[in-house]
Amino acid sequence: MWTLSDCLSHSISYTQVITVIDTQAPTISPASPATVEATCKNVPLPPDVCASDNCPGMRMQFAEVKTQLHSNPQCARYTLNRTWTALDACGNAQSTSQTVRVYDTTPPVCTHPVLPETIDCTQDLQPPAPNCTDDCSDVTLEAFPLELPGPLNCTESKILAFNWRASDACGNYIWINATVTVTVQAPPAIQGVPPVTILECTAPPPAIAPTVNDACFGALPATVALSTTPGPCAGIRNETYTFTVVNPCGLAGENVSITIQYVDNTAPEWTAALPENVTVQCDQIPEPTTLQASDNCPSDVNITFTETKVPGSCPNSYQLIRKWTATDCAGHSLTHVQVITVVDTTPPVLTHDFQNVTADCNNIPLPPDVCGSQLPRRRDSLHRDPR
Repeated sequence: MWTLSDCLSHSISYTQVITVIDTQAPTISPASPATVEATCKNVPLPPDVCASDNCPGMRMQFAEVKTQLHSNPQCARYTLNRTWTALDACGNAQSTSQTVRVYDTTPPVCTHPVLPETIDCTQDLQPPAPNCTDDCSDVTLEAFPLELPGPLNCTESKILAFNWRASDACGNYIWINATVTVTVQAPPAIQGVPPVTILECTAPPPAIAPTVNDACFGALPATVALSTTPGPCAGIRNETYTFTVVNPCGLAGENVSITIQYVDNTAPEWTAALPENVTVQCDQIPEPTTLQASDNCPSDVNITFTETKVPGSCPNSYQLIRKWTATDCAGHSLTHVQVITVVDTTPPVLTHDFQNVTADCNNIPLPPDVCGSQLPRRRDSLHRDPR
């Protein structure tokens, strides 16, 4: 407004109305920040966004909204919607936005100690769990042990498969696998077999009960095979028992044998009454007895007989030494001796009927024959008168 006055205080006014308006929104730079793909470890900070306005009194507002894209809230899979709004004093506004897409496609990283390739069945293996880490979330570790048939086709020969799955919150996972082959290395051992045993030929076989211990299978049955080597006589022999064992994996133990020697250490025995020593007249000598003997082993017994005459004081007075010897096949013998003492205490007996005879000196008969007697005959000469 302008006022014009003179000296008399007369005045005139002019008013001009200027209407100031602000319809221009602020200007934002950059107008559209680039969309960003990021991982949980490299989510970028909001970029610098500048704004200017033709009028003073502008202010900048910033908002960031997170939208979860995975059902698990711990999963680092989401979007960040960033909005910048420049407002002036008149309410004119200008906005720009940026989208940050965050993904987690990297599985966890795990370390695990190296396991042995093979172990014996007697060893117990309990491997530790892997040590796993993830860039974005906690790790869930699941174990899936598996037992597979081994190379020896038996229960104790197997392959232990240790499998773990390590997963993060987004479902990214990695498998950790380790296999160990369980083998059967030690063969079974046979115990309790005695050394060589010597028995009489008639003895029953001894009870042999070996035990078999296997480190992986425990007690196992043994198989026995018998071989017989005949000896020189019936019943005399060597019997060899050989014990073998094979465990279910086909691993054979060392064979163990025992040899039982059946021998004959016993002499034969007489089976009947033995003739005793006797004294007999020369005409009553008994015939030799036939003796029988048996042996504890089933072999024949050879019996020999000898008779020896020992002269005495006269031809009909002597001793007969009779000896029986029984010998078995092994050479063991048994002897019996009978002494027969032969005597002659009976005088001779004349069986001829003698009669007295009167004879002429020139007709003297010869002595009669007394039935062939072997006794010596003697004829005494008569004394004749030489006259």
